Order: sequence, then C-alpha cells, then structure tokens
Amino acid sequence: MTNTVVQGLPRWSLVVPPLAFVVLLVSWGRDLGTVLLILGLGFAGSATVLLALIPLPAVGALLLVAGGDLAVSRRLFDAQPSCWPVIAVAAAATLLVNPAIGLLAGCAGELARKAILQAINTRSA
Repeated sequence: MTNTVVQGLPRWSLVVPPLAFVVLLVSWGRDLGTVLLILGLGFAGSATVLLALIPLPAVGALLLVAGGDLAVSRRLFDAQPSCWPVIAVAAAATLLVNPAIGLLAGCAGELARKAILQAINTRSA
C-alpha cells in the first residue's frame, strides 16, 4: 500500500472515520464503551482529525437520541423520593457548570444521602 498523501493525510486515514462512524452506530447501546476505548487507544494521535470528519448533524442526532433516552429512563421515574434531590443537584451542576462538576456533585450528594438515611435508620431502630 502506497502512502499517498491527500491534503496532508495518508489515503487509508480517509477511510477510517466513516468506518468508525458506522461501527459506532451499529454498536450503539451494546458495546459503545469498548468501541470508544479501542478508537481512543488506537487512534489517539489522530483523534482530532478523525472526530472532525464525523458530520456535526450526525453527532447532534446521536446526542439528541441519547439525551432523550436518558431523560425518559425508567430508572429516573422509579427512583426513591430521597434520590430526587441528588438527581436535581447533579443535573443542575452539569448544566450550569460542567459535566465533571456535575459528576462530583452527584457523587457527593449520594454519599450525603446515604449518610442521612443511615443516621435516620439508626435513630429509629
């Protein structure tokens, strides 16, 4: 295989992004984490180039589907009433600050919720 350069990229690298996008779509919901880990480890040097070749409307559509799926998740509606404040704090921190702070706020809220419930249960027992 010759290493022909097209606009600064080897020819084979122009084929990988569409294939990676198809693999992501096929694996959606099953092995997405594994696929992303393999893509991240295997193509870390050219990740920016690879991700830039995925059409933004397709990324937006995937995010819309994933967000909608999470928004109407059964786990959210089946959550215990004591979990609702933690979910609200995590969601607010994610929207207002950034996802990393939202994750930390959710983890801290869950630890506090468990400690409060444990204190209530030991007091009533």
